[in-house]
Amino acid sequence: MTTTIEHLFTTKNIRNIWKQLKLTEVPIVTSATTVEIESFREKMIGDLRQMRYVPDIGHGYLAYPKARGCARFVPILTKEDITLYYLLVLSLEDYLVFDLPGIYGGWRTTPKGAVKEKSKADPVIYDGYFNNTLSKKQWFKNWSSFTDLLDELTHSSELGNYVIATDIANFYDTIDIGRLCSNIASDAPGHEEKVALLKFFLSFWNRRVRAYHPVSSGIPQEIISDASRILANYFLKPFDEKFISYCNARGLQYVRWADDIIVFGNSPRRLESAIYQASKTLMSMGLNLNASKTRIFSRSEYRLHRGLDVLKQINRKHLADVVAATKAFQSYGGLKREDTVFRALLGYAERSQKARIPYLMAYLDELATEYDHLAVLGPSQFRSRFVLSANKAACVAQDVRRLSGKPYASAKASYLLFIRKYVGLLKRHGIGSRRLAGIAKKFVDEADDKSLLEEFAAPATLAAVK
Repeated sequence: MTTTIEHLFTTKNIRNIWKQLKLTEVPIVTSATTVEIESFREKMIGDLRQMRYVPDIGHGYLAYPKARGCARFVPILTKEDITLYYLLVLSLEDYLVFDLPGIYGGWRTTPKGAVKEKSKADPVIYDGYFNNTLSKKQWFKNWSSFTDLLDELTHSSELGNYVIATDIANFYDTIDIGRLCSNIASDAPGHEEKVALLKFFLSFWNRRVRAYHPVSSGIPQEIISDASRILANYFLKPFDEKFISYCNARGLQYVRWADDIIVFGNSPRRLESAIYQASKTLMSMGLNLNASKTRIFSRSEYRLHRGLDVLKQINRKHLADVVAATKAFQSYGGLKREDTVFRALLGYAERSQKARIPYLMAYLDELATEYDHLAVLGPSQFRSRFVLSANKAACVAQDVRRLSGKPYASAKASYLLFIRKYVGLLKRHGIGSRRLAGIAKKFVDEADDKSLLEEFAAPATLAAVK
């Protein structure tokens, strides 16, 4: 190993990654662990120098609900593996992050030339939308630009009246590691050793399942999410360039957020032809579109589907318009993104006392009865729901009961993070240590896959509520 990689392992760099790991739903790093940074650093450098480093089998998988019993399994990597992964990817960020019109999801963790300053933005907006990213401010900036563009395009008749939306099936699981690393090597000359080590890590990160068999495809959907997000977005760059050119030549508008693909045009036939072309290009990269999630909307239907009017009026902070947009969204009978609107309205109502009118409070309570809506909340949204509730003990009891009713560990882990983060608020409103400790124990006892809760999330919660 050359000094190129060794110099990545500074105490500061490691501490920044560990600080974020402490704040995740599965805190594999604790305050006690951080005192070991120097010995950890020396051991990692020694293992790399002597070629002893091999990815571990990890701590397990955190199950996130998808639909109808399906789950997305997020691997909880060891601190050694995730630290190495992040140091490699972030050191290559200049080559991996790019700007193309209409393409979103590949924001930098730290913008070029940025001066670190304390953000004045309300964290209620950020948490829960993208809870563990290293830069919630950059995420929100990227997300806002994306939704602003959708708002503009759905209001304009210039491109036509139709929208087709789809996504890439099993995207992270089907990314070709050889192609990915070959592209990085071409774009980042002089960093061959970093790329080789990254390829080695990606070939063996899933040893819990694959043992000593290297994998040729699939990158980890790890819990911080930034490293894999950056690589996944970069992997699609050749597709983006070709598809942008295709759409521009035919009067279509292509927009992408992560693996969500959206095309605006003047006829369903043209849009279907565009998706066929996208499918052909993606197929050559080992990727496929999700046929079951491919739908054609009118522009007005798509606005309602995504709740764009609700989000827009929340930003404008005019209550009457928020209510009107919410009622239109609520009455829309088509497929709609209720989880996005639920989170946005929770944050809005917490920040604005005047927004706590009976209609909005009743709608939020109605949305909260659905497990799928509660399961996507981050700690700040659980806090909003708690603050807004008239009967706080009943709110806690209801949420715990609903989260206990399904086997997925992720929602339980997120609620335990809410307890750890806002234990003072909970206690001030009469939710005592015994009750909070009981929730942690209940989640462990009733979880279908309890190992991560039992080893990390519950002990951290019990320590916090003492």
